[in-house]
Amino acid sequence: LAIFQAGAIVSLYYKYSCNYFMSMYLFITSVSFTWMMNGARQFTAVCLILYFLNFVIERKILGFAIVVYLAYLIHDTAILWVPIYFIVRFKPFSKQIWFFVILTLLVFFFITQFTSFLDSSLEGTQYEGYGETMINYDPDHTGEVDDGVNPIRALISAIPPGIALWRWKYIKDRT
Repeated sequence: LAIFQAGAIVSLYYKYSCNYFMSMYLFITSVSFTWMMNGARQFTAVCLILYFLNFVIERKILGFAIVVYLAYLIHDTAILWVPIYFIVRFKPFSKQIWFFVILTLLVFFFITQFTSFLDSSLEGTQYEGYGETMINYDPDHTGEVDDGVNPIRALISAIPPGIALWRWKYIKDRT
């Protein structure tokens, strides 16, 4: 499993990185390789999609849909790659990208309102309480609610996108 997952990362960086060794260095030093051990099913699903990332670049939607479906059978979060197929087709910093950034932020900040709306609309059905379950997801059934990601890790992960926003004109001129 580790060879399959590491192979996906190595081949991804080898094919698409402008500086392979720097990309591998950042992958190791950012401790991203721990995903291989922490979320094995989820990372396996992602790696399966990464092996076939050329389907996105070559716009082979049927092949990509099949790969995403197979990855979805491994882990449910693979379905999040469906909108990514369309988002990566936009130019960096275009109006479409900003629309999706704003939409994502709105969903993030108003998730409790969305889930309460979801709960009220599903009331009386077999899916009643699904919105509350989304907020208080307990995958291990230990009774402990996951409080999310460490804020320091989120801050450090925000540095590359922050630099990209700071240098957006330079990036826009090169794309």
